[in-house]
Amino acid sequence: MGSWGPAARTFRSSRALCLKLAGTPTADRPLAGMCDSARCRQATHHPCHRPVWAEHAERTRTFLGDLGKTPKTEHARLQNDYDRALRVIAEIDAAALDQLHEDSA
Repeated sequence: MGSWGPAARTFRSSRALCLKLAGTPTADRPLAGMCDSARCRQATHHPCHRPVWAEHAERTRTFLGDLGKTPKTEHARLQNDYDRALRVIAEIDAAALDQLHEDSA
């Protein structure tokens, strides 16, 4: 289901990555400035976020294509980042289609 699925609609502080990183796991709301929405199970992604993820994916793809001789670990890190962005985009698109079907039903 991923961090952007329906399970993320109810905030649980015990599962929020931002609160764990900040050392405040009992806070009652997320710390937006520390959000890593691709890694946190509490994050949600919406159609308004798609352009940012698409731009990030495109820039990462371009950067990967322009890499010269680099350590394999750096290439793998960038590839993982690109793959993650593509997964987020796919989930946003799938959720938008689901919403469209629900609205038309």
